[in-house]
Amino acid sequence: MTYQFAHELCHILCGYDQDPHPNRWFEESLCEAASLFVLRRSAETWKTRPPYPNWKDYAKHLRSYADDRIKNAPLPEGKTLAAWYRENAEALAKNAEDRPKNSIVAGQLLPLLEEDASRWESIAWLNTEKMDERDRFRGLSRRVAEARPERHAKFIARVAKLFEVELK
Repeated sequence: MTYQFAHELCHILCGYDQDPHPNRWFEESLCEAASLFVLRRSAETWKTRPPYPNWKDYAKHLRSYADDRIKNAPLPEGKTLAAWYRENAEALAKNAEDRPKNSIVAGQLLPLLEEDASRWESIAWLNTEKMDERDRFRGLSRRVAEARPERHAKFIARVAKLFEVELK
């Protein structure tokens, strides 16, 4: 339940809408990262402050589940995220909910989000403008970079750099 709740809450924070566009895969990948983030954080919290005392021992299972999902979706050896994305861009645009592919992207984004949890706030600018079928990831990245508050500029630039997207 924790995993699914975090995923759906992330959609709400992203300003999810049902307009078809080829970048929905990125939102799905962020929501996968949110699920992993919450599971790993919950695992730490539950070691000392579980929701119920008898749930304390379950903390290790939360961590194990998240770590197994990450381990089972590695970026192919020798590939950058940008190179992997270029090879998979069309497939992602056609099937935003390709969980194995979403998990690869999530595994690359998760360390950045765990490094500073305040970065989650930046997802609020993901769907601030209506997109259509012609909008590609480069355009989405530029729109988010232009719409966001200054405090999120460095993080958004780091994500863009992972995908080798020029924001200027």
